[in-house]
Order: sequence, then structure tokens, then C-alpha cells
Amino acid sequence: MVRYYIGVDVGSHSVRAGLVDNDGTFIATAEEGITVVEPKTNQYIQSSDEIWRKCCSVIKSVVKNVDPSNVQGIGFDATCSLVVLDHDFKPVPLTNAKSNNDDFNIIMWMDHRAKEEADFINSTNHEVLKFVGGKISLEMQPPKLLWIKKNQPECWTKAHHFFDLSDFLTFKCTNSLTRSSCAVTCKWLYSSESGWNKSFWKEIGLEDLNDNNFSKIGNVILPPGTAIKGGLTQETAS
Repeated sequence: MVRYYIGVDVGSHSVRAGLVDNDGTFIATAEEGITVVEPKTNQYIQSSDEIWRKCCSVIKSVVKNVDPSNVQGIGFDATCSLVVLDHDFKPVPLTNAKSNNDDFNIIMWMDHRAKEEADFINSTNHEVLKFVGGKISLEMQPPKLLWIKKNQPECWTKAHHFFDLSDFLTFKCTNSLTRSSCAVTCKWLYSSESGWNKSFWKEIGLEDLNDNNFSKIGNVILPPGTAIKGGLTQETAS
């Protein structure tokens, strides 16, 4: 039996999927565009619902000529973009409620709205900043989280789950709230040795992220490539 594997890459403007066999030979590829909205200068947002639909579409495209039951695994990589969901895992819009972008709940990696917040975080000289050379980038997630709390408190109140985009896609496939250590270590100031640092979140004014064992940002962190227990949900597989 030929075994197949699917890789999905979500870039800034498109979603791409590739089907490979045991030898790493490409069998099929597919690509679809995704929407980027710039509500204000240096602010870039996307829709997690749209990206998920496009992921499903390109995956269906690459497996259309093979037996899907022979697919052994799916892996995701994506931009370092912040996905915001409510208690029921629905999008929390990051725009004015009267806009045409009510499901746009992603702050993209290239969004630079959080410069003031990044400068403030760097001014604390907290020990976790050593993980990133002593200075956090405004493209990382803590400044963006702080920006939401300061500037869109109604969104912050509604939000119950914050994901890096790749972890969101894993969640959609499996209903697992696990996070990749690659994403949270590189972009969220998580320590692979000691975990989340409570004093850091408290010092920058995001102490509520410490609640319920860090449930809003993830408390089960797995190495990249780890298989998720249970695999695809029936809904996703269909």
C-alpha cells in the first residue's frame, strides 16, 4: 500500500497544500488565495473561517485522485498570526462591529499596531526577554495581546482562546487545544524548560492569562511533529 502525507502551508496571501508519498515525491499540489484587509495603516487582519475553508479546499484537491484512507498524516505551518476565538470557539472580530469584516479575527504577523506595547514590554527588562535577545518584536504575540486588552476591551472580554495560526488549524482538525512548542517558544516567550512565566504576564498587565492554568493560551505544549491523540475528527475527515 502506498502511504501519503499532506503538508499545508498558510502564507500571507495564499494557502498551499502538497501530497507526497513515502519517498517524499510530490503527487499533487494546490493553492488558493486568502483575503487580507488593512482597516488602518499598518494594521492587517484576516478571517480564520476563510483560511480554514481554503485549507479544506486545497486538501480535497490534492487527494481527489488517491484513496484518502491511505493518507497517514497532515502537518501545518503558517504565518505567526494571532487568532482570537470566544468561549464557543467562534471568531471574535477585531474590527468595528458595523464593518463588513465581522469575522476577521486574526491579527497578522506583519501588523505593526502594537509598537507602543512592544516598547513598554521591553522597558520592563523582564528575564524572559533573554529568550529573544533582550528585546521583543512588535510582530510577536504578547504586544498584540496587550494591544487588544488596551484598545478593544470588549474583544478582550469576549476572548477565551488565543492561538498561533498553525495551532488553530491543528485544533480545527482534531478539537485538541494543544500548542506547538515551536510557536509558543519563538513568538510567545514560553520556556521549553520552565513553561509559562506568571510574573511576566502580570508585570505587563496580562495577569488574567495566568488564570485556569493558562487555559486561554494553552497548557499542553507538544514538540513539533507530535501526532495528536485521536487524530482527525469525523467532521473534519468527511
